[in-house]
Amino acid sequence: MALKGKPIFKVQIAASSEPKPVDSDFFKGVKDIDIYRENGMVKYAVGATENFAEVEKLRASLLDKFPGAFIVAFRDGYKVSLQHALTEYRKQQKQQK
Repeated sequence: MALKGKPIFKVQIAASSEPKPVDSDFFKGVKDIDIYRENGMVKYAVGATENFAEVEKLRASLLDKFPGAFIVAFRDGYKVSLQHALTEYRKQQKQQK
């Protein structure tokens, strides 16, 4: 399968073996939560941007509520290696200059 789209960066804020309602107190008022499944776990992420600097700011703003929040990357709806997505992002940034 060839992935063609640009990487999309999100901030993963939680993971659980059992699904949680996104309007529960667990999510501390955070809205627009994306849910995906990976390795038998239900994972929760917020934000969706092609701009890595934007997702870094979002992560920083969430750390008080979710100290373990971290950045993940997707392409064409599939989770991909953050390192590969960052390499591609940086390459695209250089080409735009």
